[in-house]
Amino acid sequence: MDKTTEEQIKFYYQHGKGSIQDLARIYRVSVDEVLRIIGESNLGTVTTQGDMIDASEVGPGATISHGKDFKVPFDVS
Repeated sequence: MDKTTEEQIKFYYQHGKGSIQDLARIYRVSVDEVLRIIGESNLGTVTTQGDMIDASEVGPGATISHGKDFKVPFDVS
């Protein structure tokens, strides 16, 4: 993608001229690409919370979840 298109996407987003999904659809790029351009790549994933107990409370041999990162499935159709 050229710099002019990136600047247009940034400008339109910063001035409230369309949602992230709208800009992705109009410029025919992925939502992840728009997120990268506007500096919000972190919005492409969510982190689930892990177990809220300490390993010493569960006992030996127990499996504790520390949370996981999941990619957000965007659809612009």
